[in-house]
Amino acid sequence: MLFRTLRSDDIERLYEPPSRPHAAEWIRQQAAGEVYVVVAEVDGIPVGHRCLNFQWHRAEDAVYGFALGVLPAWRSRGIGTAIDVHCEAVARSHGFGALRAGIEKTNVRGLAWHQRIGYRILHDREIRWTDLGVERVTHCTIVERRWSDAGSIRGRVRRFWHTTGKRYLRATRPEEGP
Repeated sequence: MLFRTLRSDDIERLYEPPSRPHAAEWIRQQAAGEVYVVVAEVDGIPVGHRCLNFQWHRAEDAVYGFALGVLPAWRSRGIGTAIDVHCEAVARSHGFGALRAGIEKTNVRGLAWHQRIGYRILHDREIRWTDLGVERVTHCTIVERRWSDAGSIRGRVRRFWHTTGKRYLRATRPEEGP
């Protein structure tokens, strides 16, 4: 598995049509150093992604992770966890002490996954924003994994195996490479 930044040719493959304008904006923000958008690639195929915002929770020593997704055919193979391991390494390299995320109240599976890999619930929150000129609101559970609370995810999820045909892949530490 390879981790790299989002490119414009990834947008159609990784994002549904309503999210594509956001992905294009994230590429612009990434070039300005405001966000980091990681893409997980298997055999040259982009299969998952997550955005990190370095500004929104800086005062709380946390990086905000959002827009985590793995293509349906690649789910339940540890790719989301590998992306999170990589995001932790990026957050640590920028001097942050935690990853934080907002999980929509209707996303029970996503909340359970975050808790399983060491995130703790902070609080519930209503989030309002403008989305391409339309006012939006969502109800979220804010979760956080702080290094001092749970240690590194790498210590708990060092390796995982999954099969793609006859080939086995091992998720490695971000600094080790594939």
